[in-house]
Amino acid sequence: MATDSSQVTKDAIPVNGLDRFFVVEKTFTAPAVPVSTDIIQCLQIPANCLVMQVQSEIVTPATGDALTLNVGITGDDPNGFDNAVDMTAVAGTITQGKPGTDAYLTAGGKDIAASDTIDIAWATVTNITAGGSFILRAFCARHD
Repeated sequence: MATDSSQVTKDAIPVNGLDRFFVVEKTFTAPAVPVSTDIIQCLQIPANCLVMQVQSEIVTPATGDALTLNVGITGDDPNGFDNAVDMTAVAGTITQGKPGTDAYLTAGGKDIAASDTIDIAWATVTNITAGGSFILRAFCARHD
């Protein structure tokens, strides 16, 4: 059976218009000695968006025994995108949530009806002398 590719063009435009998919990212430096109860509002997400995935990328590893963070939305599910990201991992390590493990990904993403933030919360802080730095990146789609 032959494949018909006559309908495929380079000029396709998404059904709902241009620029529906976008990435929000920012680099953060952790405090020298993070406090396990601290919550940091990291990425501002506009209303009417589906956040499909969030990644954490280690830029500078934390120094010490253990430093982990949770990624989610405070007041809804503080670890809905990723749970226990290891901030002592080697530079360049990228982690992201998994369907079946992290609630928002199991549900196909998190719909943001009113503008909100993706937050991190320090989960484990053990003998940390330098907090390190990381990039937080959210993959989103706008909808009406």
